[in-house]
Amino acid sequence: MSEKQIKDLTEVTSLNSGDVFAIDNTSNNTRKITKSNLEASLSVSASPAGSDEQIQFNDNGSLGANSNFVFDGTHLGIGVSNPTAELHIVSHGIDDTVFICNSNTGSEASPVINMKRDSSTPSNGDYLGQFKFQGENDIGQQVVYAKITAKIGDITDGTEDGLIEMALKVDGTNLIVSRQTASALKLINGNGLEVEGNIGAGLTNASAFVDIAAGTSSNAQLRFRAGANPSSPSAGEMWFDGTNLKFNDGTTTIIIV
Repeated sequence: MSEKQIKDLTEVTSLNSGDVFAIDNTSNNTRKITKSNLEASLSVSASPAGSDEQIQFNDNGSLGANSNFVFDGTHLGIGVSNPTAELHIVSHGIDDTVFICNSNTGSEASPVINMKRDSSTPSNGDYLGQFKFQGENDIGQQVVYAKITAKIGDITDGTEDGLIEMALKVDGTNLIVSRQTASALKLINGNGLEVEGNIGAGLTNASAFVDIAAGTSSNAQLRFRAGANPSSPSAGEMWFDGTNLKFNDGTTTIIIV
């Protein structure tokens, strides 16, 4: 075989596993390399593994793929082959599905999950983010049983307020049951408060079922709003009819003052 420069050699359009390539280095010394060694040095594989949309990964030195690890250009699926959300994760065990760890030794808040509603026209009442808790009912329908929602209370610069709402499925209907605003925790839509322990009003160390702090010159300990007399009062009930404070002992309604 007569000596030729690489630029004078015939170019091929496909490669075979046994092909050997000639290389000219900077000292004009001609060397050779096999196809497999060339691929290894360039970290190039002949073809991707798996099927379309399956994400490639290093599988013991070769390209690997899995039908439950996919990206279709919009949706990333982990544990699912046909994702329907931008990030769709399906697990089958009882261990953590998502685990986030931060090793910073400082006292600042961390790990942090930041949810932002990027709106050019923000308004009071805008939703900022929502957690939904979903399951099935007795005929296999998908049901959202509970939701935690963050909203904008006030968008005014310098006096911005936020609020958190909790909603539950009640008798088949979504119902907001509580709202935490900047000024109060509100139980709404007919929901009451049941407490097993003590309730302290104006204090932090309640020692009775209902323990009320001492009144002040600006705040009384307890206030009864004027209302109608109950038609069938129960024992222990107390009310103010606008004129008298009354108490029912189970038999008789007693005028206290």
